[in-house]
Amino acid sequence: MGVTAAQKATQILKSAEYIVAIELLCAVQAVEFHGSEKLGKGTKMAYSTVRKTVPILKEDRVQSEDIEKIRQIVKKPLTP
Repeated sequence: MGVTAAQKATQILKSAEYIVAIELLCAVQAVEFHGSEKLGKGTKMAYSTVRKTVPILKEDRVQSEDIEKIRQIVKKPLTP
């Protein structure tokens, strides 16, 4: 039972990483429309970190690679 619970927890954690990555991608893209000048210190750091890795979405493209790159960012702590 403990092993099954650990496996399930691992699956849930991975799913949560993807959810956060997708939400972060949407938020960063929204900043492009509203401007980044009013972002707070932490938000600006997150925005910059994502934009260093993932370019602005200017036209349709497959975003699975972008989401995976952001998921890798989500897995490690931000450094100033």
